[in-house]
This record gives sequence, structure tokens and C-alpha cells, in this order.
Amino acid sequence: MGAYLIVRCPHCGRLLLSKTSYRTRTCPHCGKRILLRRAMVVSRASSSSEAAEVIRELKERGRTF
Repeated sequence: MGAYLIVRCPHCGRLLLSKTSYRTRTCPHCGKRILLRRAMVVSRASSSSEAAEVIRELKERGRTF
């Protein structure tokens, strides 16, 4: 299990990165607060750089969920 989550904001649909220890996160794109336990987890990563790479790849592919 990774130390970072990649989740999709339920309000604006953008991807964001969060540590697994966090309960909430504010979306940097729309400013809405997200309850991480209810958020759609797209992927997990063991480091922030790995998570950033996953987000980059998903954006390049135009992957939507």
C-alpha cells in the first residue's frame, strides 16, 4: 500500500495528490474540501515523485474515470 493517494475531485473532476494519513484535502483547482475516505482513488504511490509521474501519465493519456 502506497504512502500517497491519487484521487479525483468529486466537484471539478481534476486529479490531486494526497498523503494516505490525511483525512481531508482541499482541491487546489476548485478550492472545495474533499473527504478522502469518500473520494475516488485512482492510484496509489510510494513516493510523491512516483505519484506526480502517475498523474502526468494519466493526463497525457487523457484518462477519465
